Amino acid sequence: MFDVTVFNSGSSGNCIYVDTGDCKFLLDAGLSIKDTKAGLRGSGVRLSDIDYILVTHGHSDHVKGLKNIVEKYDTKVITSEGENLILGIPASSFVKISHRKTVEIANTKVTAYKIWHDTPEALCFSVENSIGEKLLYLTDCGTDEGIDVEEHDVYIIEANYYTEGILKSLQSDVIKVFQYNRTTSGTGHMELNQTLRILKDSIGDSTKHIILSHLSSANGNGDLFKQKAIKHLGFENVDIATSGLHVKVGEETNVF
Repeated sequence: MFDVTVFNSGSSGNCIYVDTGDCKFLLDAGLSIKDTKAGLRGSGVRLSDIDYILVTHGHSDHVKGLKNIVEKYDTKVITSEGENLILGIPASSFVKISHRKTVEIANTKVTAYKIWHDTPEALCFSVENSIGEKLLYLTDCGTDEGIDVEEHDVYIIEANYYTEGILKSLQSDVIKVFQYNRTTSGTGHMELNQTLRILKDSIGDSTKHIILSHLSSANGNGDLFKQKAIKHLGFENVDIATSGLHVKVGEETNVF
């Protein structure tokens, strides 16, 4: 089972709660500790209940609340050594992971894969629970090149912008040239068609839900992205990662 609640997704902060049935995770910690607690209360969970935080990279919209959470609760953080050079998580809380390596915890396997972003060692994560269900969390990636994803039950995957939208934003001065260049650089963010390529090549019979995340407020369009994904993939269970989105899929685990 995967019980997923989105607290926030986007440049203003990223934090998603996932209960695998065996282990409780935060996917990134880009909200204040106050806002993170408020989100968890809606799921009947306390911050002290969180087993691990998976940190994709060290940009502030993904780690704003991380330091306070670790200091107060000694929560374990799974991230790369390169990103921890920025974060400075103490050894007692830092669980090192790297490309194609797996950490096994609480009947759960977490596997990391390198992605292309403008930080030292950004990662995406595949989480597998004790009955073999899998969730993919892939965000802040500048290109789909070299990314080959196996089939997952649940996908939380970035669809930050689409080409027509970002060009329109640039031409109307909603964004500046440096913002356009950074987003489209290959180490910035994922364009919708890149996201759909990854999904088209990997979803299968076991896939139950797709959540498109980290949409740009200036260059994204949630309704359009959802419609395009459903049409392109021939798959109906697609949502946009908006605050409060709750998705529960899969079988109950039996842990004694």
